[in-house]
Amino acid sequence: MWSRSYWGFRRPTTYNVRTGSALLVHEYEEGQLAIDVFDGGRDEPAWHGTATKEIKFKDRKDPKPLIDAAVTEILQHFPPGNEAN
Repeated sequence: MWSRSYWGFRRPTTYNVRTGSALLVHEYEEGQLAIDVFDGGRDEPAWHGTATKEIKFKDRKDPKPLIDAAVTEILQHFPPGNEAN
């Protein structure tokens, strides 16, 4: 599932969970895609949409389906006020 977040691209992310005396670490790559729409008449940003997802090895080999899914998810919230669920 995509989540909305600030723009970036494939940053490594780590989180730690402390369970008793053991420390579990899970490292993963996170991909983020942003789409910005600008109002040319006003020369200012009009809308910003983002998507974030953990990147798997298979996604790196063929990213097109993942990118297509992210663009579709982001554009479900465009134009502003069109919050399709």
